[in-house]
Amino acid sequence: DPAGNTGPQGSTTVDALAPAAPVVNPSNGAVINGTAEPNSTVTLTDGSGNPIGQVTADGSGNWTFTPGTPLPNGTVVNATATDAAGNTGNPGSTTVDSSLPSIPQVEPSNGSVISGTADAGNTIILTDGNGNPIGQVTADGSGNWSFTPGVPLPDGTVVNAVARNPGGTESAPAVIT
Repeated sequence: DPAGNTGPQGSTTVDALAPAAPVVNPSNGAVINGTAEPNSTVTLTDGSGNPIGQVTADGSGNWTFTPGTPLPNGTVVNATATDAAGNTGNPGSTTVDSSLPSIPQVEPSNGSVISGTADAGNTIILTDGNGNPIGQVTADGSGNWSFTPGVPLPDGTVVNAVARNPGGTESAPAVIT
């Protein structure tokens, strides 16, 4: 300043790289999920560029968006990721397929019981982050399901939950830690 006082040095990190295109899992339109750059903002639009919604990817890059009403069969869903520096990458895309089972909903868990909801009668297949089996259970007539592992899962275990309908078609996974 004019009096000769010098303040502390500031710094910044330049980020000119756009995030990679998000992965958009297959969906029946009730829930849309996938992966993107961790902590990026994922913007969803339809095939004509109309907004569907926006969500923030978690620290592992997982994101989930539930539209107010399920998207119609055949709707194209495009997703872009925007990082904290404002860089937006190329879009990822999927087309809504109403024949797919709903992505199961999984409640937060301490590892002793894993539970949630899915389409009634679907088989919920649980695997860890490396694809190793944890177990499976069938959703009851109200869509509720619960699985108790033989030994509680350790803190930090990634759990993937996939719903398989009676015809053998599987949903995209729900992912929790």
